[in-house]
Amino acid sequence: MFAVLAYREEAAGRLCRSFHRIFGEKIAADRTPVGQGECFFTASVTPGTRIRWDDLFVCMGRLSREMVLPPDLEIPDGCGITRFVPAALEPRVVMNTAAALLARVHDPRIPITLVDLRGNLCSMLIPIVRCCASVRVVTENTALYAGVCERLMDEYGASVLVCPPGSGIVRGGVAVLPFGAEQASAMEGSLCIIPSVPDPPGNAIAVQGLGLPEEYQKMCPSGIPELLFGAALYEKCSVREIGALAAESLSFAGKELSFAEAARRIALCRG
Repeated sequence: MFAVLAYREEAAGRLCRSFHRIFGEKIAADRTPVGQGECFFTASVTPGTRIRWDDLFVCMGRLSREMVLPPDLEIPDGCGITRFVPAALEPRVVMNTAAALLARVHDPRIPITLVDLRGNLCSMLIPIVRCCASVRVVTENTALYAGVCERLMDEYGASVLVCPPGSGIVRGGVAVLPFGAEQASAMEGSLCIIPSVPDPPGNAIAVQGLGLPEEYQKMCPSGIPELLFGAALYEKCSVREIGALAAESLSFAGKELSFAEAARRIALCRG
C-alpha cells in the first residue's frame, strides 16, 4: 500500500477559490484497488491552494511516511510527511531497455560492460548474454556474480568476466550503467546506456519514463509522473510485471532518439 497527494482541476467560483487559497481544502482519501489485495490511497488538492499538511498526516496515518508527491511540491519541515524516493524500478528499466536494444541489433561482436556494484541486478543478466558473446560485469559483489556466471555457462555456454571496480578503464563497446552516469566519463570510447539525469554525458543514451500499460496509466493520479507511480506500484504493491517494462523514450545529447536510431548507434560499437 501507499498514499498519493495528487492535483485536481481548480474549483469553480472566485469566492471558493479565494477561500481555499487561504484556508485550504478538506482532505479526504479515495481508495483504489490494485490487483489482488493491494491498493493505494489518493488525496487530491487544487494547485495553488493551501495544503492542510496536519490533516493530510492524520488522514494517511502511517502511509504519510514515504508518500508519492508531485515533484514540484515542497514539504514543510516538521509536518511528519516524507517523500517516496524510488530505488528499485529505474535500474531495472535501464536493464530492460538495454536488453531490448541489444536484441534489436543481435550482434555478438559488440562487447558489453555492466556496472552493478552491489550485485542487485545479477538475475537480469540472461537477456544480455543471449545477445552478446563478450560480457564484462564490474561489481563489488564478485562472489554473488561468480555463482550466477557458473549457471550461465552451464545453461547458455556464456562466458562472463567479473571484475572488481578499478580493475581497468573500459574502452569501446556498450556500457550499461543502471544506477547513474557517474562512471560514464571513465568509459572512453564507449556508448553508455544510463537512467535519465539532468546533464547526461555526450557518450550516453538516456532512458526516459516508463511504458506503463494502459490499465495503470488510467490509475495514475494527476501531477504524478508515470515512472514515479510505476515505481510505487512495483515497490509498495508488488506489481511485479512492471519490473519487466522498458523505457517510454530515449534521448542522446539532449535530443529525442528513436529506438531504431539507438539500435543503429549500438551496431557501430562492434569490437
